[in-house]
This record gives sequence, C-alpha cells and structure tokens, in this order.
Amino acid sequence: MAVEAAEVMGVRKGTKNMIQNLYGLGDYGTNQVRAMATEVEREGLDPAPIYYRRPDASAEPKAFVKAMPLPEIPYIIPDAFAGTLGADLVQALSLSQLQEIGTEGEEYLKGAIKIALEAAVQKSPADEHLKELKRYVDLSPAWQV
Repeated sequence: MAVEAAEVMGVRKGTKNMIQNLYGLGDYGTNQVRAMATEVEREGLDPAPIYYRRPDASAEPKAFVKAMPLPEIPYIIPDAFAGTLGADLVQALSLSQLQEIGTEGEEYLKGAIKIALEAAVQKSPADEHLKELKRYVDLSPAWQV
C-alpha cells in the first residue's frame, strides 16, 4: 500500500525535484510517513523526496534538515515543525535556509516555524544561534505573515 501511495504522489525512481505533489504527507503522522518511506526504499525507490517534505520522519531529523538542499527547504510540510521535535528541527535550520523559506515558502510553513522558534527560544534562551534566527524572523519583511 505504501508503494502505491508513493507512486500516486509521484515518488518514482529517477523523479527529480518533487515540489508540492507530496503535500498529502501532512495527512499522516510521523511514524506513518517513516513507514511509508521505509516501504518505498524496500521497493528500490528513493525515499528522499518524502523526507524533503517531512524531515521529522527521517532517522536523524536534525542532521537531515542541516543537509537538505536549499531549493527543497521551502517545500517542507508545516507539520514537520509540530510538537517538541519542531523546536529541535528549527534549531537545525541555518540562516540561509530561513532566508530561502522567507523568499519562497508559504505562510503556513512560516507560521509553523515561528511557533517552533518561540518554543525553542523558551527551551534554550541563551542559545546564540536561536537568537540570530529569531532576530531575522522578527525583522525580515518576508517573514511578516
């Protein structure tokens, strides 16, 4: 079933730069997305497009976000930043990734990141990286949603 769902959503071997046709992954929980990606991989398909949309489902979410190609960053599904993992994921974002989201990302993603960033700052108020990200988000016109 996972392979059929993945094929419907466009995850086929050799498919390049999946954009928003994987947006339906927001309808599934993290564990369900992880199971789908595992099944896709078992079938010899590339699960990366799934993880590009839902990095929270990857084995190492923070490391995955840090290594994501910049053009894929604005297409993360906002659900990836939900809950306590969202605060951890936002901490993994770089300033250049936030700039890309500010330029190309949608309002729901920006809103989810703002909420996760607030939670992360409350969790680690002395973290200089988080302070820099928060300053950028608070002052950038691209982030005023």
